Amino acid sequence: MTTMECGSYAEALRSLESGEESIIVQTNHRGNENDFKLLLEKLVNCDTCSSLDFSGNYIGEGTALLCDVLKRNSKLSSLNLLNNSIGPNQARNIAELLKLNDSLLELRLGQNPTETGAVAIADALKVNQSLRILDLFDNEFESGVIKRMADALKVNSSLTDLSLSCNSVEDIGARDLAEALTVNSSLLFLNCSCCAIEDEGIIEISKSMIANTGLKKLELNENQFGDEAARELGRALKVNSTLVELSLWGCRIGDPGAIAIANGLEHNTSLQNLSLSLNCFGLNGASEIAQAIAKNTI
Repeated sequence: MTTMECGSYAEALRSLESGEESIIVQTNHRGNENDFKLLLEKLVNCDTCSSLDFSGNYIGEGTALLCDVLKRNSKLSSLNLLNNSIGPNQARNIAELLKLNDSLLELRLGQNPTETGAVAIADALKVNQSLRILDLFDNEFESGVIKRMADALKVNSSLTDLSLSCNSVEDIGARDLAEALTVNSSLLFLNCSCCAIEDEGIIEISKSMIANTGLKKLELNENQFGDEAARELGRALKVNSTLVELSLWGCRIGDPGAIAIANGLEHNTSLQNLSLSLNCFGLNGASEIAQAIAKNTI
């Protein structure tokens, strides 16, 4: 599938009319409102375009128009709305779309101030059973939203990739996510990097990995946990047989934590990629990790 990069909504409209399947629109914040509306009108009955990237266009209140169109469009499967000044009200528009649309498989909403509007998106996931990828990177919401997201994960069976990075998940939100992970078996990738999670929260996530049978990739980079949580991660690695990639760079893991992870690695049968850079352990911890990798035949 070829991708057409367009510098204006008018150019994007011509690309739709010519049958392009994937379109990136970069207007540098100078998009013509009338051209935007014409583009959306064309999108209603478009049966060729499956991927649309509006990232960085600041469509803001135009989100409502876009959502109304996509309620009638059955072809688009990938939508990128990164950095578009989408606030709580526009997030609620997106939530209503998710309740009705069953063709959208990928939705990227990173760097939008959805705040409490993300609650509506989380609740919509209890209804939507088609979305596979949801990116909520840096959406300026706190742990209360995470509780609703975790509740959705307990019943949603379609979502496979979820990014919550750079939000205030904290320990309380991590506990809610951990509870959901004990029953959810469809999520394959979870990113909770830079989420202000400390030892208590990571311990709960680690414990959930003993019961979880679906997650393949877990990113917990740049969180505020150290050896206590690392010990629990090590215990989880001894019994978890599904996790393939674990990323823990930029945390506070010292030698005791690294040694505990190394002990887990010796017994682990699935992990293939482990990132521990920019932590606090020295030669002792690094040596134990290296020896564990050498002993592990996976």
